[in-house]
Amino acid sequence: MTFETILCSVDLGEGTADVCQYAADLARALSAKSLILYVGTTLSAVQSKTDEGNLMLKPDGSVTMQDGTSPIASLATQYFSDMPTESRVILGNNPAESIARFAQDQHCSMIVTGTPRTGLSAMMRPSVGRMIQKYSGLPVTMVGKAPKNSNVASPIGGLAW
Repeated sequence: MTFETILCSVDLGEGTADVCQYAADLARALSAKSLILYVGTTLSAVQSKTDEGNLMLKPDGSVTMQDGTSPIASLATQYFSDMPTESRVILGNNPAESIARFAQDQHCSMIVTGTPRTGLSAMMRPSVGRMIQKYSGLPVTMVGKAPKNSNVASPIGGLAW
């Protein structure tokens, strides 16, 4: 199996840097292009998460700034600057389902996402990452926050097929 496009799904929370770094390293190792995605439930939610006030909703459901650039383009610049990368923000009521559908529509080879939960809390209330596995037929790698005193993020549970 070849991996041509890796979807890096972010929630813009504290684990975003780890997810982006892991996805970028994986894309480099596989010579794949990258696609960064954030799914917001409302335009105001996207505005509060991205700290961008001049957002507009396009007819295709994507969100851009007034100048047409992505509100998460800085992630592409910071982590993926040496490879072909696009960044997108879309609206969706069910983030996991929206991510899985977007990955399929964009012909992605795999999805890298974060997971904030471990242990009992993960069993009681599955993360968006676990729900992406349910909706997507693609390999999904969930990246946990890097342990203290480490700058290397680690996949949680490895690849899921």
